Amino acid sequence: MMRFILLLLFSTHLMAQGDSIGVNQRTSGLFRVTTQDQELKHYFDSKAKQQLRAFRNGFFYGLTCEVYLMALPEEISKWDRDNMFSLPHLVDHYRETFSNPPVIDHDVWYVNYLGHPYQGAFYYNSIRSQGGTVLASSVNAFLQTIIWEYLWEGGRERPSIQDLTVTPLSGIVLGELSHKASMAMARNGYSFPEKVLVTLIDPSFLLNGNFKTARHLRPNL
Repeated sequence: MMRFILLLLFSTHLMAQGDSIGVNQRTSGLFRVTTQDQELKHYFDSKAKQQLRAFRNGFFYGLTCEVYLMALPEEISKWDRDNMFSLPHLVDHYRETFSNPPVIDHDVWYVNYLGHPYQGAFYYNSIRSQGGTVLASSVNAFLQTIIWEYLWEGGRERPSIQDLTVTPLSGIVLGELSHKASMAMARNGYSFPEKVLVTLIDPSFLLNGNFKTARHLRPNL
């Protein structure tokens, strides 16, 4: 498992470097690279710092979700509230997590098919909203999903097959749609309702300071 995580980390670095040689710059349809995308990346610093910023966003998102799930009723979170802070309980769960394959979970539908796509879109746009490529953003979505399932949740429950697939795959599509919507609204500046909408559908856009950056971008031709 650790080898796979390290491989994904290295892949993220390679994908980010692809900008300098034109990788992923000529896609079509939903994932096509626009004038705004190409200009956006010039407002951010090195690719390494972009990745660090994405991991920072992912860490605080994971921490927020962890605290939120701890506060939810056990029938929703599926976490054992009686042993939530028991170290032996956590160790046993981590041992089970890393020594067994993922399982099909039985979470409520809106957690699996509304919450996790939104989570995946957040991971995707942590890179995309910094001018990252679709490929690098997608790799980040997969990597952050693995970190959530194995490290954040691994001490509470076994990794979920649905979560490992639905989170990144639906997050890539939802993330690109929200990214395109956020950039389209930049054409004439953001009204207050638009800022609220973008913050809700694309919180990475806010966290990466893009309301200020977007004012300098040309219209998406």
